[in-house]
Formats: sequence, C-alpha cells, structure tokens
Amino acid sequence: MTTETAKENSDMSALERAIWLAKLPFRVLWGALLIVNFLAFAPLFLLVIAFVTYWIALSLSYLFLPEAWADGMWAWASELYAEHLWFKAATITAFTLLCLPLLFWPSESEEDRKKREEKDRRATEDLIAAREQERATERRASQEF
Repeated sequence: MTTETAKENSDMSALERAIWLAKLPFRVLWGALLIVNFLAFAPLFLLVIAFVTYWIALSLSYLFLPEAWADGMWAWASELYAEHLWFKAATITAFTLLCLPLLFWPSESEEDRKKREEKDRRATEDLIAAREQERATERRASQEF
C-alpha cells in the first residue's frame, strides 16, 4: 500500500509541476503587463496630480495670502510656461487628461430629454393639483366655522 500511495503522490506532484510550468509564461506576461502599465501610467497620474495641486495652491493663495505672493506664484508659472517647452507640454497634457473624460461623457438623447420633461411636467401638475385640493379642503373647513 505504501508504494501505491507514494506513486500517487509523485504523480500528483508531477501533475502540479506540469500545471505550474504551463501557467508560468502567462504569469510572466501578466507581471510584465502590470509593470509596463505602472511605468506608463504612473507618471501621467503624477503629472495630473502635480498640476491639480498647483492649481489648488494658486487658488488658495489668491484667497488667503497677500496679493503680491499670489501674483508671484502666477508670474513664476507664466515664466515657466513661456521659457520651457517641457512645462508647456506638461500643462497641455494635464489639461487634456483632465478634460478627456468630458469627450466620452454620455449625452442625453432627444427621446430621453422628452421623457424627462414629460415626467417633470406630470410631477408639477400633480403638485399643483395637490395644492389646489389642499386649499379647497381649507376653504371648506373655514366655511363650516
């Protein structure tokens, strides 16, 4: 019995090894894909985050700091934009990445708009009818006294 059990265990481990070897190229490809995606998209996200942070800082400087400081920050960014191509490209890229979702935002079809307007109209009519009924009830109650 022990030799059969040992043979089954060795067969199972051979099968497991074969499955592991068959999966290995796919795991390597998946890992490479994850690394490439990280290397490609992490700088883009950092770029957008850096510009959004700068825009927030500039906005808050106009609200809470003296005007000269805010003007200095704006002048610094303007000089960078005018003098350095990399800053101009980064600014355009950040704006594009922030506005890109608007291009794919689902628009409302004419039929959906008409359905919504009809629903709003019915709700308004129901509200008006309920108010008129309430006023009529109040009139009747006041006339009974």
